Order: sequence, then structure tokens, then C-alpha cells
Amino acid sequence: MKKILTIVIVMAMVFSLAVPAMAEDIPESTNEVAYFDVLRTSNNPGYYFSGALIDMGVTLPAGAVDKDTFSAKARVTEANGDIQGSFGNFGWDPDMEDRALEDNWAKWNILDAYISDADGNRVDNGNYVKIEIEYETRTLPSGDSDAERYDVPATRASWYTLGTGSWSTYHSFANIELIIDQEKTIEGIGTLTYSQNEIRHAPLFDAFDPSLEVPGGGRAPIYRPDNASEDNLRPLIVWFHGTGERYISMDINGATVDNPCANLVGNRALSFADGEFQSIMDGAYVLVPQSTTSGWNAGRLNDMEALINQVVAENHVDATRIYVGGLSMGTGMVTPLITSSTENKIDFAAAIQCSGGSVSAEQAQIIADKSLSVYFVGCESDFAAGSHPEALANLLEAGVDAKMKRYPEGPVFDGKHYYGAHDAWNYIYNNLVEDEGGETIFEWLAKQSTVKPLSVTTTANLLKKGDYFDVKVSFVKPTTSNAVSLVLNYDGDKFEYAGNLGEDSSQESYIDGVSYLTSGVGDGNVNFTIMIPDYNAQDLVSLRFRAKENADTQNADNSITATASYVYRDSTGEKTVRTAFGSTDFTTSGNPGDTDGDGKITLIDLSNVIDMFGVTNGDELWIKAKFFDFNKNNVIDIADIVAVAKLII
Repeated sequence: MKKILTIVIVMAMVFSLAVPAMAEDIPESTNEVAYFDVLRTSNNPGYYFSGALIDMGVTLPAGAVDKDTFSAKARVTEANGDIQGSFGNFGWDPDMEDRALEDNWAKWNILDAYISDADGNRVDNGNYVKIEIEYETRTLPSGDSDAERYDVPATRASWYTLGTGSWSTYHSFANIELIIDQEKTIEGIGTLTYSQNEIRHAPLFDAFDPSLEVPGGGRAPIYRPDNASEDNLRPLIVWFHGTGERYISMDINGATVDNPCANLVGNRALSFADGEFQSIMDGAYVLVPQSTTSGWNAGRLNDMEALINQVVAENHVDATRIYVGGLSMGTGMVTPLITSSTENKIDFAAAIQCSGGSVSAEQAQIIADKSLSVYFVGCESDFAAGSHPEALANLLEAGVDAKMKRYPEGPVFDGKHYYGAHDAWNYIYNNLVEDEGGETIFEWLAKQSTVKPLSVTTTANLLKKGDYFDVKVSFVKPTTSNAVSLVLNYDGDKFEYAGNLGEDSSQESYIDGVSYLTSGVGDGNVNFTIMIPDYNAQDLVSLRFRAKENADTQNADNSITATASYVYRDSTGEKTVRTAFGSTDFTTSGNPGDTDGDGKITLIDLSNVIDMFGVTNGDELWIKAKFFDFNKNNVIDIADIVAVAKLII
């Protein structure tokens, strides 16, 4: 009987937690008006009004509303004052003419309505109602290289309406009037009147900081990844828009109308801040400058170099992984940047040229000297991409790591929507660009780094107090340099520099053919000035360190970083000073094999390590298991278990 009673009580507790408050538990609302925000959503076809979020003024349970509780109609006004309402190409969908109402109003098709939190997330009990509607666009191929587009009525939130003439219109945001009516009584509330409040940008749009001022004019929205830190430098991609996304400010009927950050949604550069790209990059900065009406060209080179250097200096950017790309007119900014020889030039690791861009033989040689990789993306039907094959040939002839994806004649099709042949950037944003081996353009980009970073390796693994370990620093590839200033940084509380590894300690050179002009040891750092004959630098130092006797080394992650400033001589003999970085990570264990921290190795520790058998680097449990990888092969195997068994007291 006691067991049955216990089950009943537990079930009652679970039921009370799982079931939301009943309607009769809701206090009667005294509100007569509920205010709502109109929501916008970005996807590759465009920017859309996608629903509304209503502040009900009282807590409601899940199920209090459904898609039939409300009806809605909307009217959209473009930035230039035109009211949407036409059916046909680049207008409303002709298949939805029955939604049209008088005075250019249109019915919204409500797909769902549910209780949510203030961000629109579905919850069991909340003060808000999220209304989701049918939106987006339908596209069809048109002719040899174009596409037709039909929008759901009264849902398109931005378009190319500011300015005049086909080459002088700019992407800009629309305004909306939305009327929501309540069709069914809501228990605890009755029937309310609904009043429009704000129009919210998409959350991904708001994730960009628009405040950065650009030298020479324009805007520079920037996305900063959450995981960037001084100890976790993240790559940076700089992306330049096309003609239609320039910044403009106009006077329309006595009011100032502008389009700040319209380049984020005009061709959805937001994709670089979205899940797939950020996941592949493991977090990346995204800088998307918006030009003035003058556009992108070599005349903005100094402005853009100043901007990028400022972003690198003020953020936690990995200087060996700075990427640049652009589409259409934006390629006119990419080429000057990657061929720049100014004092402020950027050491880019890779560049993407989409639907435009040309590279001469002379420019190809400059790019080869800089050792950066280039990817061209375009369509056969796009005249702006006509120079891609010649540019690719020039780069390959100069020895540049270059690729090209050239799509056949016809409109662009991303698997869901058709676009004009010039709009090949949709392939990039959807990560559909692949080489012959199946590697996507995002994956390719993630692998790129400046070709002369430092390789830092160590023999350290599961160090304990008093252990010695070795560190070697080299350029990844032979580098045309004869003078290097090198600094190694480490945790001075745990480790100390213990000397060089030269065969003869009386000799000043630690590596054959390398001379050390100066050296110094500080608190947590050691530095050298190095001379290398014949401009053939690669191996720089081979050093010994020691874990201090009083160091706390029990199951800890550690690193040693190296920074080299070096004179680089290019194929013309010109010399510049460059910087390269590298680091190595390793573990200390204090008392190897001690899983429970009791200071000794017992059968319990052996059992715990046996539980980790088969765990590999990358598994969720590796964060704990790595401290028992005795043979340093990134997996807990039988050799590691035997190693612990031999340590049992």
C-alpha cells in the first residue's frame, strides 16, 4: 500500500509540473488594449514581415490561443513612398489575388499563434502571443538567364526603391501598417483591441553592431562571435556588397529617408553570421562595410585598410586568418586590397571574388608574393564574370593557390529559388559551392591561413613537477628572411626556461646555420634576435623548459605561444616587416593517473580510466579523459590503461 501511495504522489507531482495553469486560474485582465511588434525575418530570397509578437499584459497558459483566434491584414509602404499592391514579376503573387483588399491592404494567412516569451519562443506560460504567417517568395526561371519573383502579398520588408533609374536604386527598408483583430474570446481576457508598436529587425540583423564609423564615409556593421577572447583569437571575414546596397540618404516629401545596414539583407551577407558558417569557422568576426553612393574602388583603399586594421587592433582577431571577399561591384574593392603595397596593407589569407573581378598577370605575381589563396565564383551567363577564366590562368601561372567554380548558362538555382545569372552569391551563402573533391567553399575558407605562420611543437605531455620538456619553433614553410625577432610566452608561475638544445652548449647557435645575436629571459617569456644566412629561414629555435617544483600542475591545460617579427623579401627584392604567430597546447597532470585527486593511484583510479576506454579527442568526455592519454595518441587505449595499472601503489 505504501508503494502504491508513493507512486500516486510522484505522479501527482509530475503532473503538476507538466500541466500549465488552467484558464480559470488567470486573473481577469483589466487591459483594453494590447500592443504588438511586427517581426521581420531574413532569408536568401529577401527580407520579410513574418508575423507579430503581442504583449497580452497577463500570463496565459499554452493552448489559450490558436491560429483561428486572430485575423490580420497589412499594408506595406516602400521607402520611396510607393504602396505595395501590384501583382506580377517582382510584385505580389498572382496566385494569391484573393488576398487583396481595398486601398492596397492584403489579408495575412496566419499559420500559427501560441503563447511565448518576450523573444517569441514557445512556452507553457507566458505574457506574449507569437503570430506566425505565410511569407517569403515564389520564383520561376525566365528566359536564358533571368528569374521571376512573386511575393506573398504585404510581406516583403525591403527592396530596391530609393533613388531613380535602373542602376541608381538602392536597397531600403519598407514600413508596414498591420491591423490585428481578435476573432475568438480568450478566457481570462475576453476581447481586446490591438495596437501596433514597433517593427523589429531579425535577431541576426540585430546581432551586428552598426556603430563603427568608416574613414571616408559609409557604414561598417560588424558581428562579433561570443567565443572570441584574448586566449581564443577568431578569424575575420570582410565582405563587400554590390551596387544596389550602397548607403543613401534622401529627402522624400520633406522627410529624411536612409538605408543603414541594408547591405546585410540586400543579398543576405547575414549568412556569414548564421549557424553553418559560424559552426564551420568555430566562431568568426564578420565585417560588412557599406559604401557611400560612390561605391567600391581603389580610391577607397586607404579607408578600408585603416578600417580593417582598426577592427583587428580593437578585437580578438586571429591575424593569420583574415579573409576578404565581395560580389559584383564589391570585387572592385577586393582586388586593390589583395594587391596593396601600402604600409598599412593587410596580410590576407584568402580572397573570394563573386560575379565580377579580374586579375592581370602583374597583379597575379603580387598575389603570389603575398601567398594568399583566391576563389572565383560565377556563371557562364553573367557578363560580369567573363574575366574569371583569364584571371584564374594568370594566378595559376604565377603559382597562386587558386580555384574557380563556373556554373553553366541559365539562371542561378540554389535548390529552392531561382535568381538572375548575376546573383551567384546565393551559391556561396548557401554553401553550395564545391570543388571536384566535394569540399565546400566554407570548408575551404576555414582551412586558409597566411602561408608563413609559425609551427610550435612540444614533447610535453602529462607533465608533473620537475619534468623537463622541449619546444621547437619553425616557419611552416621556408621563408625568404634573414632577420627574425622571436618571443615565446608561457606561464611563469608553472614553467621556467632551461636552456637550448644545441649539441654543444658552448656554441651560440641552437640550430645549425642559425645565429642568435641577442637573447633574454623575462617573467614568463624568452626572446631572441636571430640571423639566418641566404634568406632561407625555417627552423628558428629548439629550447628546453621545466615544470617548476612548486607549480600546481594537477590535470591542467597549458600553452606556449610564439610571435615572430621578420623581414620578408619578395620576388622583386622589396623588403617588408611581417608578423607570424603560433602556439602549442599541452597538459600537466601533477600526479599521472590520479583520477580522484587523492594524491595516490589505486584500483579506483584504474577502474575510472577503464571507464574511459575508447574515448577519443573530439568526444564530449575527452575534456576529462585527455589527462590519462599517456602515449599521446588522442585516444584512451589499452596502453593507457596498462600505464595506470603499473602506477598502482
